[in-house]
Amino acid sequence: DLTVHFIDVGQGDATLIRTPEGKNILIDTGGLQEDADISRMVLLPYLRYLGVKQIDALCLSHGDHDHAGGAAGVAAKLPVKNVFLGAGAETSADVQALLRVVEHKANVYRLQEGEQWNVGDCEIVVASASAKTSSASKVSETNASSLVLQLFCQGHSLVFTGDADMETEENAMPLLRPADVLKVSHHGSETSSSPHFLAHIRPRCGVISCGKHNRYGHPAQDTLERLAARHIIPLRTDQLGAIKIVFGKDKLRWYSYRYQENQF
Repeated sequence: DLTVHFIDVGQGDATLIRTPEGKNILIDTGGLQEDADISRMVLLPYLRYLGVKQIDALCLSHGDHDHAGGAAGVAAKLPVKNVFLGAGAETSADVQALLRVVEHKANVYRLQEGEQWNVGDCEIVVASASAKTSSASKVSETNASSLVLQLFCQGHSLVFTGDADMETEENAMPLLRPADVLKVSHHGSETSSSPHFLAHIRPRCGVISCGKHNRYGHPAQDTLERLAARHIIPLRTDQLGAIKIVFGKDKLRWYSYRYQENQF
């Protein structure tokens, strides 16, 4: 079965997609502050536990540290076949570090809006790859430049939005179709997930990746209320830890893996 792991990386995003054909797609890699190495502490142990030997596609929604901070560390220890980047990502120090590691080893692609890519038995549609200018934008340019991707596999679909704001999400709608699961943008910030966008995607659940007691107040109460108004089940990594969703023929099953601190 198609299985998707929303890895608990604290205040950041990291998602591993394991396809029925055995391909591994990693979308974003989290990132911790100061000298903490998210790849060593979380990502590589998680991937090794699952028996992942190779990353077939590493996609970075944008270059911010909480999305790209673990990319170079993962690529240094696991073979990466393809790297997918959005507009402006290469200005990030984390992305530059990744590119140095994969030089002459991986194919690097700068995605364009409207492109379609096949990774084994899955299709990835690029619904947005660059920001539309707006004087009313309330988020940073890098957030507004986030890739908006839709993945299709064996009749199932997921939408990944990075840190896109409402305007970026709505500009991507012409290329998006209804999906089973939405990765809620920007850790559940109030600047994303408009009622219009949610009505278009119609997901059964919305995964919110955010840190416990984070200083940004994510997820915003307004965002949670917009999800509730559409009867979209919120699955939060700050409450549930890592979240695994298994896409069976007849139903979706989800599982929570939460760290329990036991001391002796």
